[in-house]
Amino acid sequence: MQLVDAYEAVKMIRQCMKKFKDIPVIALTANVIKGDDKKCFESGMNGYLTKPITVLKLEKELNKFFSQYSFIKIHILERLKNEEFSGEIDILYNTLNTYINTSALQIKEIILLFNKQDFSTVKYLAHSLRSFSEMLGADKLKELCETLEKNDSHVLINEFDINEFEEVGKGTLREFQQIVDKANYLGKTL
Repeated sequence: MQLVDAYEAVKMIRQCMKKFKDIPVIALTANVIKGDDKKCFESGMNGYLTKPITVLKLEKELNKFFSQYSFIKIHILERLKNEEFSGEIDILYNTLNTYINTSALQIKEIILLFNKQDFSTVKYLAHSLRSFSEMLGADKLKELCETLEKNDSHVLINEFDINEFEEVGKGTLREFQQIVDKANYLGKTL
């Protein structure tokens, strides 16, 4: 068997071993060259730690994947903060606050319109909510929005569980609010 480096190994795991596609892979490396973290993420790794590795650094990284959050993926927020917002934590928290406020209204509106069977408007609102949810790592809500978007009214009436949508929506908003509240209390850290 040919030996491969960690980047290729992770790519192979993600492509060939579908049952392991969601298992977190964290790079542990002595390299601190600019861009190494990007190479790790592009290969399919979820986290990146450099030596010396302390218990505190490892615990923080692991908590991103095995935390109390069940509706959101905290590592997506961390990556968003670092890559899209250049480490500007205030921009991330403003984005989260905007998401919480607008999504709360959209979720209520989707439920109301779903019960009135106004599926064309439901699809429009679900599209908007899906995009924002995907960007912030709210995968469960994103997937339910995709279902609302892609199915016809007959399928939605007979198969879609609007109560599950409401539960996931409220849970997602609650978890994002916990992150914002914790940041306000502890200082702007993720």
